[in-house]
Amino acid sequence: RRDRSEPRPAPNARMLVNMHPDPERPRSVPRLIRRPLSSSVTESAGSFMPAPVSADTIEGTRASIHNKLVMATVRMQAKCRQQQELANEHPKCEHGTPKDKCYAEEVQDCYRASQLLDALVWATSIQQMSSSVEPSEHVPLEFVRALLGLRYWLYRPGPTWSFTTLDKDRSETLTIDELEPTFGEELLRRAADEGKPLKVRLMKLMDEDDSGAVSREELAAHLRAAVRVRELVPSLDEDGALASTDDLIRELRVVVHPPGQIKSRIPHWLPLLIVGLLALTAWLIWWLCSRQRLRDVLRDVRTRRPTSMWRPIRWTEKK
Repeated sequence: RRDRSEPRPAPNARMLVNMHPDPERPRSVPRLIRRPLSSSVTESAGSFMPAPVSADTIEGTRASIHNKLVMATVRMQAKCRQQQELANEHPKCEHGTPKDKCYAEEVQDCYRASQLLDALVWATSIQQMSSSVEPSEHVPLEFVRALLGLRYWLYRPGPTWSFTTLDKDRSETLTIDELEPTFGEELLRRAADEGKPLKVRLMKLMDEDDSGAVSREELAAHLRAAVRVRELVPSLDEDGALASTDDLIRELRVVVHPPGQIKSRIPHWLPLLIVGLLALTAWLIWWLCSRQRLRDVLRDVRTRRPTSMWRPIRWTEKK
C-alpha cells in the first residue's frame, strides 16, 4: 500500500510512467525520452536535393539593379547607425570642430539616403512583379537612372542653373509638374498611370514640410542623399563616374545660393560707372590719335609733301 505522505504525481506524469516503467526509479518521477534534434535534421536533409541553378542565372541575379539596391540599403542603414553613434559623442558642430568630428549634419543626409533607397527598391520590385521576363532584364538600369535624374541635376545643366530653369513662375519653389523634365527618357516613355505613383513618392521624399512644392533647401538635401546613393551604387551615374562624393556635395551648395542672388547684391550705379569709364577711355584714345595726326599734317605742309588728308598737289620747281 502506498504511503499517503508521498507526493502524488500528476495525471500526465502517471501516464508516462506507465508507458515507460523503470524499476530503479520511484514511480512518482516520470522518465522522459527525448530524441536528438540533429538526427531528425540529418534524416530530413538526406532526402532533400536542391534544384540545379545555372551559372548564367546566378550571374544575372548578382547583376540585377534591384539586388544591388537591396544590398546598398543594408549598407546605408549600418552606416547611419555608425554616424548616429559618432553624432552622440559630438552633438554640436561648434566653430573649430574638425570636419571629420562633426557628424550631426551628415546623420540627416544619411537617413534621407536610406529612405530614397527604400523608394528605389519599392519601385524596382513593382517592375519585377509586373514583368514576366528574367529578373536581370525587366528592370533596366536606365529606369533607376531616370528616377534619380542625376544627369540633369549634376551635369546638364548642372547645380547652377537646374532650379532656375525649372522655376517658370519665379516662385522659388518647384511643383510636381515643373519637376517633370528632370526624369529621364526611360520613365517618360512609360504610361502615365504606371509612372505617376513613382513620381508622387519621390515628390513626398523631396517635400519634407508637405507644402506641395519643393524649395531650394529641400532640393539640395534630396540631391545630397542621391549623391550618397550614387556612392554605394556607382553604376547609377554614367556621366561623372570619376567625380568624388565630396566634390559633388560641395557643388550642390550653389542650389541654395544661386548666381542670381549674388548678382542682385551689386549696386545699381556700378554698371553706369563702368559704361562712363569706357566712354571716357575711348574719347581719350581718339583725342590722342587726332593730335598726333594733326602734328604729322603740319610737318608735311612745312616740308611741302602732300598727305592723305589733303588733295594731292603736284609741286613744280622752276629751273
